[in-house]
Amino acid sequence: MSEDKHIGKDLIEKIEQKRQTKVIVYFTGDRAPFGARIAEDAVRPLYDHLLNLEFDGDKKRIDLLLYSRGGDVSVPWRIVSMIREFCDEFNVLIPYRAQSAATLLSMGADNIIMGKKAELGPIDPTLVKATIGETAVPPQEIAVEDVNSFLSFVKERANINDQDAVANILDSLINQIGPLTLGSVNRQYHHIRLVARKLLTSRQEKLDEEKISTIIETLTEKIYSHGHAIGRREAKDIGLPVEYPDKDLENLMWELYLNPNL
Repeated sequence: MSEDKHIGKDLIEKIEQKRQTKVIVYFTGDRAPFGARIAEDAVRPLYDHLLNLEFDGDKKRIDLLLYSRGGDVSVPWRIVSMIREFCDEFNVLIPYRAQSAATLLSMGADNIIMGKKAELGPIDPTLVKATIGETAVPPQEIAVEDVNSFLSFVKERANINDQDAVANILDSLINQIGPLTLGSVNRQYHHIRLVARKLLTSRQEKLDEEKISTIIETLTEKIYSHGHAIGRREAKDIGLPVEYPDKDLENLMWELYLNPNL
């Protein structure tokens, strides 16, 4: 076993002993040129890890130490629903970044343990512009909330309510983005809210409907920059089940972030 792997294994064991849990690390590196994102190919390896867990006490508790800049927003529900088949309590440990799809994944945890440097992010999805007969054109990413924001701007800020004018603007938008992409925008708009709600309601401690709606609305459309970093105080104010680690746990989480190799 290499020295790095020995360090990572030792840190995991210390966290497990301190929290009386089983720890799984999901780390997607973001250093060029080998960056990685949350994707479906992680589901099966995580399942294999879950199959090999051996719990000591009656209560089965799993901590997922998570680092990721985001990825496929269809994957978090698969991971959370799978993990919950193996435990009574599911928590996420965040030493640093858990943004976009990683934030979505964290929303399905019973508790989100965030260190001082921990960051969540908005869950507004992007999609690739659909093209027909343009295989040589580089793919163009479209932010779903940007389209919705533009339509809101037309009606609310620009105060354009004339039906003919709105129809002309919509026609221009269709020509610019394409009807297939606009259809996908509508589907993604509803899908991300459905998934977020399913994750929030999967928790043991149920949230009231008003709090669920506030969390979803804030993370999808009320934080206007996709790059905005949501620290633990802001995350708690939004209504997420955030906990602060003690000094010892925070140090262990940070060291494991620095030495994730197993």
